Amino acid sequence: MTDRIQLPEKKYLGIKEVSEICNVSQNVLRAWETKFDCLKDVQRRNNRRYYTHENVRDIARIRDLTQEQGFTLDGANQYMKTGATELPAPEKTTVAPEIPLELISELESIRSSLKT
Repeated sequence: MTDRIQLPEKKYLGIKEVSEICNVSQNVLRAWETKFDCLKDVQRRNNRRYYTHENVRDIARIRDLTQEQGFTLDGANQYMKTGATELPAPEKTTVAPEIPLELISELESIRSSLKT
């Protein structure tokens, strides 16, 4: 998504414009400013928020990570801090080795003896 954003020629964008461009509500943008270090430098003049093109790209990336890739806010924040350009490979899950039937039957007999 971050590659497909068409940004206006203006140097700074208001919160309403960024909200529409990134398809994120203004309330979410305000909340993300407190969560993500890359958005801490949002300019405020006359009590209005102004975003740079870099901020808009970061917001689009955060939206992609949280809404499309399934990252939590903390996970997306950690990912953004690393400056990675590719998503991490999914972790390999280990499958528990099969338990021998003899062991299962022995454990069941121990359990039944403990119940009585």
